[in-house]
Amino acid sequence: MSIDVTITQKSLIKKTLPLNIILGDELKYGAFDGFRLDPDVIGEGGFIAYNPGHIGRGISIEWKEQEKEKISLRALTPSSPDEIKDFFAVIERICNYWKCELEVDGDKQNAKEFYARLSEFVDFNERSLKAFFDEIVSGKQKQFSMFCAMWPLEIGIDEAKRFVETPEDFYAWMHERQTIDAYYAKPSFFVSQDDSIIGRYVVTEDVRSIFPLTPSVPFGTVDPDTQEQLKCDTYFVGLYSTTDDSGLGLVSYDVFLEYVLPKSEKYDGFNIIFEGLSLEEMKELLNRE
Repeated sequence: MSIDVTITQKSLIKKTLPLNIILGDELKYGAFDGFRLDPDVIGEGGFIAYNPGHIGRGISIEWKEQEKEKISLRALTPSSPDEIKDFFAVIERICNYWKCELEVDGDKQNAKEFYARLSEFVDFNERSLKAFFDEIVSGKQKQFSMFCAMWPLEIGIDEAKRFVETPEDFYAWMHERQTIDAYYAKPSFFVSQDDSIIGRYVVTEDVRSIFPLTPSVPFGTVDPDTQEQLKCDTYFVGLYSTTDDSGLGLVSYDVFLEYVLPKSEKYDGFNIIFEGLSLEEMKELLNRE
């Protein structure tokens, strides 16, 4: 679910919308590179805004530096009350800077009337979050990938049981999980000699890392031939040594996972986190292939 807002400038003499008006004093920005957010980067169509003091699901903003006509914003729900308040604050700053028209979820709305609905959206967010967790606990919905500001967070039944009655704990967890200093692994894809698709992750010597229990293709990664979602069933992990400044070799994902699981902890419903592999451990892992 989401809250979608389009703001259209209506002045006779139109002006561009500076980035600092959108972000204010607290928000930062970035653009996605596969699973991960690349901070301080603006993508081709815009960027993701987030508050480093309470990182949530991110505010998607379609914006270009020279744009004078309109700007589109999206807040995903369920999120956190603080992020919804940030979303409203962004809209208020823009409406104060532009003489404009506001469209909320396809319906035109007076800006002051929209601001007055903040508590309504906050209450709806908490109800929808509880309903979302209830569905997972009851088995109506299985594990869910929740797109967030920095990278996805996977919600399984353990997480749902933990947060269904205490959404404030979920808000804190969502922020804490996205501020961990670790490499969030994402695959690259290659065509093999038999024309099959091969996925490759990379683990770097002594780097704290987050890896999936089951490798997968990031949503939106398309097959260049069909322009449909890419499909891949074969994955490897490349081992890179900073000591030798070289790639040591490849191991199958199953062999890699079997080796690192005893050294890892649960990160979320789908991923593990481990403190990194030493050069000696990498060489040991290669010998298991």
